[in-house]
Amino acid sequence: MENMQLTMSQGFRSPNPAKTSREQYEAKIDELPPENPNMFGLHSNAEIGYLTNLGESLCFTILQCSGSSGGGGGSKKDE
Repeated sequence: MENMQLTMSQGFRSPNPAKTSREQYEAKIDELPPENPNMFGLHSNAEIGYLTNLGESLCFTILQCSGSSGGGGGSKKDE
């Protein structure tokens, strides 16, 4: 059990614990892609849906913040 290596996902195998220090594990984790759906057992297209929803939410928030300046422009005759 000491030399057990975990396969997190296809192409993502954990380092050999008998030959790896804590610092090396941390370095390996830092090298991994930050948002790879395969690491979590999801289909690779899951990231597309996530990023699409994130973009739509961002645009909606920007539109809400921009507001509208509905000031009436009257003419000089009204003064």
